[in-house]
Amino acid sequence: MNIFVYGTLMTGFKNNYLLTNCQLLGFGETKEKFGLYSSKYGNFPFVIESIKNDTIKGELYKIDEYTLEQLDILEGYPNLYIRKEVIIKLDGKLKKAIMYIKNESTYPDAIDYNQKLDFWE
Repeated sequence: MNIFVYGTLMTGFKNNYLLTNCQLLGFGETKEKFGLYSSKYGNFPFVIESIKNDTIKGELYKIDEYTLEQLDILEGYPNLYIRKEVIIKLDGKLKKAIMYIKNESTYPDAIDYNQKLDFWE
């Protein structure tokens, strides 16, 4: 299965160690627009569905079930984050992947809506 990551799971960031034994397929972006914001409670980003202001840029990995279980623990799935199947544009092709997005129903106060993020500009 494929997972699309942004923020601390990307190459060079603190949680990328969880993907060390996985195949990096490349750098891409979501076909659909989302919102990318900073958390009020830590130094990490959230992707949300309720605001659709830009595509999300990140890395696409091929992972196994064990890695998915480890990522679920890190991401606080399904309380803090939920999984969404998304379409990723990568090298002119479209790929299906799982992406973690903030569970807005359980943590509506966790987003700092004044801190829209764009790591890549």
